[in-house]
Amino acid sequence: MAVIRDIKAEEFGKTIAKGRVMVEFRAGWCSYCKIMEAVVEQAAAAAPADAVIARIDVDDAQELATKYEVSTVPAFFCFRDGKLTAEFSGVQTKTKLLDALK
Repeated sequence: MAVIRDIKAEEFGKTIAKGRVMVEFRAGWCSYCKIMEAVVEQAAAAAPADAVIARIDVDDAQELATKYEVSTVPAFFCFRDGKLTAEFSGVQTKTKLLDALK
C-alpha cells in the first residue's frame, strides 16, 4: 500500500527526490479532482509499499504549477528518484495510475 500525503510547494523537491512518487496537482473547487479521490485511494491501496502519492493544491502552489505547465486539473506527474517518468491529466483509471507508478 502506497502512502498518500498532502504536501506544500516547499516539500515538493524533497518528496520527489527518492523512490517512486506520483504527484497529483489538484484543487478543492475541481469536480474532477473530487471524482479522482476514490480512484487515487484505490490505486494507493494496490500500489507497492515503497511508492508515495503526493497531492498538492494548485491554488497554494501556483509557481510550481506554472513550472510544470499544469493547465488543467487533476494533473499527474510521476517521478523515479527525482526524474520525471510520466505525465497526464484528467480523470484516469486505477490501472492507469498503477501502471504509471511502475
